[in-house]
Amino acid sequence: RSTLNEQEVFYMTAGLSPIAKAGTNAIGHKWNQIGGVYTDKQYRCRGVSTWLMNEILTMIEKDGKKTVLFVKADNIAAEKVYTKLGFVKKEKFTIIYYF
Repeated sequence: RSTLNEQEVFYMTAGLSPIAKAGTNAIGHKWNQIGGVYTDKQYRCRGVSTWLMNEILTMIEKDGKKTVLFVKADNIAAEKVYTKLGFVKKEKFTIIYYF
């Protein structure tokens, strides 16, 4: 709950059902990181994620910040959306999770 109070979250519904979301997951002084971008399968390829991303990018740019995001290597659909929005693929990296 506290994370939601600190982050910007945009979402779209169809009726009362959520169908897509995008938000920040880290807010810095000069950069914001976007994460948790998701669109329900039956609403994909309709421009939903592109619209949500444009909304959040507009908000971030108004604050004078830049944006970064991370994409899993096999998420081709996400890479297409982000490339269309002007993101540039920089380099590969590995995240290691400890439990």
